[in-house]
Amino acid sequence: MLLSLLTTTLLAAPVQYCAVDGLIDYQLGLTRLVSIRLDPACLPGGIARVQAVSASRSRCFPKRGAWTLTTLNPFRGEWLSPFWKLEYWDGSAWVPARVR
Repeated sequence: MLLSLLTTTLLAAPVQYCAVDGLIDYQLGLTRLVSIRLDPACLPGGIARVQAVSASRSRCFPKRGAWTLTTLNPFRGEWLSPFWKLEYWDGSAWVPARVR
């Protein structure tokens, strides 16, 4: 009974989505290496779903979909052109990420 209640409580816990920041680490011609990092305010257990979209709103890697960042794996590097932008999922919509 207790195990069942605990399992139900854990499964029903809402996912906390976190914001992301993009930092340009390196630029080579028209491509740039962007380090995608979780926002420092992200609480333990939070996740971020990140995707790259073009000016025409098509996804950069449609077969792979969005990338997942967690507090255990809080950053990722991706080569992107300046014609692509990063977006993260805030739980209800895709939001443009800050890239500096």
